[in-house]
Amino acid sequence: PNSNSGWYRLNTSIDNNTMRVGGNVTVNNGVASYSLGQPYYNGFGVHANNSLFFNLNGNYTSISGSVGRDDEGDNQWGSGHVVFYIKGDGVVKWTSAPNGSNTGLENFTNVNVAGVTTLELYCDISFDNNYFDHGDWINPILTSGSGGGGCTTSPAAPTGVAPSAYTVANTGQSVVLNASCAGGSTVTWGNPVNATGSPQTVVVNGVTTYSVTCVNSGCPPSSAVSFTVTVGPCSGLVSNNQVLGTWTATNHPLVVKSFHNTYWLTQRINASPEQFLVRGIGMLTRGDVTVTGSNYANNWSCFGWNDPAYGYLATPNSSQFPTPAGYTLAYECPNPNNLVPPPPCNATNGTPYYTFTGGARKAVEDTLVEEPSFVTIIPNPNKGDFTLKVDLEIDSPLDISIISSNGVVYENILFDGKKGMNYVPYKTKKVGSGRYILRVISKDKVQSSVLVIE
Repeated sequence: PNSNSGWYRLNTSIDNNTMRVGGNVTVNNGVASYSLGQPYYNGFGVHANNSLFFNLNGNYTSISGSVGRDDEGDNQWGSGHVVFYIKGDGVVKWTSAPNGSNTGLENFTNVNVAGVTTLELYCDISFDNNYFDHGDWINPILTSGSGGGGCTTSPAAPTGVAPSAYTVANTGQSVVLNASCAGGSTVTWGNPVNATGSPQTVVVNGVTTYSVTCVNSGCPPSSAVSFTVTVGPCSGLVSNNQVLGTWTATNHPLVVKSFHNTYWLTQRINASPEQFLVRGIGMLTRGDVTVTGSNYANNWSCFGWNDPAYGYLATPNSSQFPTPAGYTLAYECPNPNNLVPPPPCNATNGTPYYTFTGGARKAVEDTLVEEPSFVTIIPNPNKGDFTLKVDLEIDSPLDISIISSNGVVYENILFDGKKGMNYVPYKTKKVGSGRYILRVISKDKVQSSVLVIE
């Protein structure tokens, strides 16, 4: 194509990366976390303002494809919005919605360009300046036909348009969207779904309006039918990945997670990869829990688990809490008495924990930001004989414990730490193979790390 700015690349983003659209940005206490969008390999990466010109000479009848703000422009300030226009001989044929950090792919289908001599694909800044305005024209396809006129009749509007629920209890819940089209036309969902076919399962992250049309190839789309899904009273009280407190016994954060259309209190035992156990929301009332903000007593009904056994440390079984998509289930089975062979590790005698296995761009999806590590276990996993590398900013005694995720202390030693790098040899005396938490307490810091003894 010819370009009025030169700000474009073929088949990559404007920064010469794989084009990606559909990621999300979340900001927690001023720190942004990023999730990874879908990759696309055909099209044009541009920076607004930019126009791409193509000589059609009246040989094509329609153009279809998708647009989106590229994920490489995502930022914690939410800036960088673009609008896409398709013009034929200077006349606007199609206009997108504003596309920004948390908008997905937007489709355009069978835009009429019959008789057009010069096609212009224009990416413009929206309501803010041109910082982060990285746009993608994805999989654009021109369709040719005889006579140059093309179809001018729209199909009938979709029928049977409805979600499985018009109101969900919390953000992060899923609903199923349904619609039907007659005469062989295609059910086509607009932003934020941007997909074809029915049904479609979507995650509701707030009050959202959905629209759907029927599309026949080469013809204008039908009139749109829209509806709105709202969020119930639990929304806004807590949010996914919100830290509600810290369990001082293990120094683990207690974090809200949204799964299975409800909230769960989790004990995050590792951040990268993310690993957690499910706990009862009543755990926030324990004397050894430091609560962030309030006690959230009015929110307990919004949580899916609150078994008071063992001081709310009882965990749900696999039917009460099915393993979420993108996670794997395993069991923590300490062997504090060093039995040989070790007892079997399963749902009967183990504590279930879940590990995130999905993709990520900068860290785990929506992960917490950890304090810099001052303790390193070398090697890890090990046979029970390892070295702790401890970097201290001041002279400080070290309280070193091997504990379970349930807070049970199996071994404890003290070490006289000095400012700078300390190397602490450690050989376990009681514990056998298993997965443990190694907790190190200095005058000014506490760190809990996963310790694996084979």
